[in-house]
Amino acid sequence: MTFQVAPLYLAEIAVYDPTLGTTRVLRYGSAAFTTKPSETPANTYYDNRISQPVDIRRTMFSGASTMGRSTVGLGELVLTNVDGLLDDLNDYGYDGQAITVRVSTVLNPSYPSDFTTVHVGTMASHPTFSETDIRITLRDRQQLVADYPYQTTKYAGSNVLPAGLEGVADLLGKPKPVCYGVVKNVPAPCVNTSKLIYQVSDSTINSVDAVYDRGIGLHVGLRYVTRVTGSANDFLSVTYGGGLFVAAGAAIRTSPDGVTWTARTPSGAATRWAAGYGNGLYLVAGITTAPAYYLETSPDGITWTSRTTSFGTSVIRGIAYGAGVYVAVAQDGKLESSADGITWTARTSGFGTDDIIGVVFALGLFVIVGANGKIATSPDGITWTMRTSGTTQGLSGVTYGQQFVACGGLGVILTSPDGLAWTTRDSGTTISLYGAAYGDGRYAVTSSTNTGSRFSDDGIVWTNRDNPPISFGVAFGNHCFVVAQSANIVSTEVEAQAYASQADLLDDTLAPAAGTFKYLADAGGSYFRLGSKPDGLVTCDATQGANAAARTAAQIWSNMLLRNPTLGTGDRSATDLTTLDGLNSAVCGDWQGTDETTIGAKADLPAQTVGAGWWNDATGVFRIARLTAPSGTAALTLTQNEIAVPLQRVTPNDPGNGVPNYKITVRYGRYYATLTTDLAGGVDDASRAQFAQEWRDKTESDSGTLTNHPLSQPIVIESLFSSSTDADTEATRVLALRIVKRDMYDVIVQMNSETMAIDIGSVIALSSPRFGLSVIGDDSYTYAGLFRVLDVAPDAANRQIRYTVWGKATGYVNVIGDDTSFVVGDDGSYLIGAAA
Repeated sequence: MTFQVAPLYLAEIAVYDPTLGTTRVLRYGSAAFTTKPSETPANTYYDNRISQPVDIRRTMFSGASTMGRSTVGLGELVLTNVDGLLDDLNDYGYDGQAITVRVSTVLNPSYPSDFTTVHVGTMASHPTFSETDIRITLRDRQQLVADYPYQTTKYAGSNVLPAGLEGVADLLGKPKPVCYGVVKNVPAPCVNTSKLIYQVSDSTINSVDAVYDRGIGLHVGLRYVTRVTGSANDFLSVTYGGGLFVAAGAAIRTSPDGVTWTARTPSGAATRWAAGYGNGLYLVAGITTAPAYYLETSPDGITWTSRTTSFGTSVIRGIAYGAGVYVAVAQDGKLESSADGITWTARTSGFGTDDIIGVVFALGLFVIVGANGKIATSPDGITWTMRTSGTTQGLSGVTYGQQFVACGGLGVILTSPDGLAWTTRDSGTTISLYGAAYGDGRYAVTSSTNTGSRFSDDGIVWTNRDNPPISFGVAFGNHCFVVAQSANIVSTEVEAQAYASQADLLDDTLAPAAGTFKYLADAGGSYFRLGSKPDGLVTCDATQGANAAARTAAQIWSNMLLRNPTLGTGDRSATDLTTLDGLNSAVCGDWQGTDETTIGAKADLPAQTVGAGWWNDATGVFRIARLTAPSGTAALTLTQNEIAVPLQRVTPNDPGNGVPNYKITVRYGRYYATLTTDLAGGVDDASRAQFAQEWRDKTESDSGTLTNHPLSQPIVIESLFSSSTDADTEATRVLALRIVKRDMYDVIVQMNSETMAIDIGSVIALSSPRFGLSVIGDDSYTYAGLFRVLDVAPDAANRQIRYTVWGKATGYVNVIGDDTSFVVGDDGSYLIGAAA
């Protein structure tokens, strides 16, 4: 049988003893205590010296905040030294050494089973010695990362050019970059100026997705890689939009990246020669076995619906969207337009009965190309004007980058700055060319053989581009080209060639071709190498992590903590990571260049991305959790009888100081280098706008909140999200949380086993006759408030604990009870059926 007795505190203090040249452990108690012979350590004495047990405040965020920075818990332990017998302790080293404090309320306790650990941390500095006591300043284990350098590996600056990857004097002593998740436009430092080698990260990454020279994307290895779609049908067309590739032929497949493909159920059987995207709508079209014309639309690439047109048996060969109009072109010179992609109207193209094969919209103009070198343009998709192409070869593909480019029979390639006047270019081949696309500053055209496909940076000079044979449509998205291919029933995408080792990276015989790059992803560091001298700032996009599950905010936070080599996976809560991933599994990314920072400062970023706070629990384990409105069953209910000191309402240290927030902006998709004036002329307007912005924003607001609270403040959250959808989802969630008024209180209670078990993140219930937290009548209509615990601050000397909590009154369940009791409001009115 055990008895509740006065708490017995034990402190185990690690110190550096200069006479031993190593650390030793000092042991003290709030009363004298000796471990038993059967215990570990056995027969060990704790001197009666603790006059003030550990008092350390731990918090989810900074003081009186519900968002933002984390805070190191600080406190103090006091040892009695009136007799001066501890004076010799002044010679020991304390700063940074470990300290553990335990407590037991059991009579004649066993060690350690009857003790609860209340603090695991370090000491902040040398203790303060006086003639009466020794005061030891304590920190929780968050200090291990708060001031710890984020990157301890620095550049040696020791290159003897052309050798080496350590840079020269300009990089000497600077931290090496660190990459987690998906990052965009990072200014990777050049670590070998002779070989043009740049470092992306100090450890392995998944891939270097793109490299830019003044905003122009460099070729990534000059080859296509076969991707199996899982289909047993040929593919003839492909489009990209809304973050999704759609490949169509006898089947339909979709992919977010051109690598992993998912089968979709079409609305019927057909051979689809055309695919397009515009205004949130995917369109595919072709011919059925009847034969009869067939067109399908989908808002998401998943659910497809048949549409009616008047093309009859003429096969649709191209679809484009612009100026609020969809245009579809077909064999036999047929052309139709639609305002919504559903209802179509036949138009006169001017082609007569000659086939129309390709269509594109740019510069406020539709351009169509087809048989016998015919080209026509229209500003609205209705009225068409024929143009002179300068060729009689059939044209089958057309695209727009910084200019219009069309391709066709016998390797013909035409360019035009405006779609009106056209110039013939030397493609270097006489093989027929089929599809054309543009992206990242380069043009691609496909052909029926791997020696026919071409690539160009300017539309004028064309080089061979290896790709599988019998390739038709091509589309660009996600920094890669995807080709629709009938051979081997596969789709293909561009992929960078990778080095196998640092030795290969430095080998000049393996250097990439001019205008291209290769990369190395290695545990010893990840790099890319250019094939020719750049014109200006070099940046790159990169992906770290084996899959999306490794790129979440929770996983990035964990990786950041573990950059302190003294910490291991057991030092952070695996359960917390799983829970947070379940709440938000969005892909995130963070890159740190050659600037100095700390782990603590970096770890705040993934936490704030998903609305989480992080802290140390009493046992020293790192915890992380999203702040949500308190709900569910309270872990502890506190009435007026349990609250030791009258409730104190606290003004939150948040934007608006507790006033509901009317607008939430989540910033995402950070470009780590912004480019405005130093951009190459070949960068298109859309890309130019992206390079000029460090952040993209998603904003959600509630005008009613601003009406009711004129001093309501907006909140801006800089996140690690890659996707606009994920940023918008989080903005919506945070707005719903913060348009509701919730209050913050300091609650002081007596210290006992129940109250000591409450930790940060716990939900408790408060019942009080004040602040609308009343207890009314019997239990059947008692109401109170649910609150989330944000801070825990024990006061062992007074045997009390202070919680800082956040929440609101639950509301009246029943305000008139069976005993006819009722509630009267401040104005004297009866409150009947009042809501929360």
